[in-house]
Amino acid sequence: MACVVREIRDMGLRVSPQKTEAIFFHDGKHGVPPGAHVSVDGTPVWIGTQMKYLGLILDRKWTFIDHFSRLAPRVDRVAAALSRLLSNIGGPDG
Repeated sequence: MACVVREIRDMGLRVSPQKTEAIFFHDGKHGVPPGAHVSVDGTPVWIGTQMKYLGLILDRKWTFIDHFSRLAPRVDRVAAALSRLLSNIGGPDG
């Protein structure tokens, strides 16, 4: 972690330890991942089972199930809104 933080700082960026998250990627074939402790500048970093990065929900197995579960209701609402709009302008060919 220290190497990553150092590289980020070398690029002129700052790392906020209080906002930093970590995730342990594994497939479960070898059991539960080992307990890990990560810190940035002496501040402990929470290691979770999923995290949000650039709007994408990542989980430990890269399945994206949680991401699509959260996305589906929003897509349904957008589709319904478009459907209502299209009926007002005479269909998709307008």
